[in-house]
Amino acid sequence: STNSNPSRVTLDILSRFVGYKDWEDFNINCVQCRNKTDFYPAGYWEIVLENSKTISSNTVERIKLKSGIDFECTVKREFAEDRLADFIKNPAPATALIAPGGYGKSTLLAHWVLNQQRKKNRDKNVLLFIPAHLLDQFAPSEIYIDVWLMRLLGLEPDSNFIGAVAKDDIPSQGKFIFIVDALDEI
Repeated sequence: STNSNPSRVTLDILSRFVGYKDWEDFNINCVQCRNKTDFYPAGYWEIVLENSKTISSNTVERIKLKSGIDFECTVKREFAEDRLADFIKNPAPATALIAPGGYGKSTLLAHWVLNQQRKKNRDKNVLLFIPAHLLDQFAPSEIYIDVWLMRLLGLEPDSNFIGAVAKDDIPSQGKFIFIVDALDEI
């Protein structure tokens, strides 16, 4: 038994050995031949929801500690929060908040994430808020970002859960909102 994961090259070779083009082809065809409701039990979304909340809360706490003043005294930017609310309501796949360093983008995002988490009638959107330095774990590896995300969220990487949700192969209970803070710092 080993704690290491096979490299992408190893997975490609094994996939070719059993008749598939590569690892991605194996995963696509393997998921399509299974009963999707059996492969992704109802609890998957709740696992992702809870784990993303923990990760996002840790990111917010990190930003609070970096704030030069009491976090609750920092400036709220309603216009930007309105823009984020509009983004969530629309089908657009991405948006960006761009400003020079020190303008409060991280603080704005931290406030917004906290507001989303505090809503009483919160929908079941998965909100994953991470600092960009976490991507350093992913960048040097040979794995795809969806596999890295599944590991980060506590799922088995072979489940292809995120890909299945993205392709509407399984019903999602909300949106998957992925926020990377301080991307310009790595």
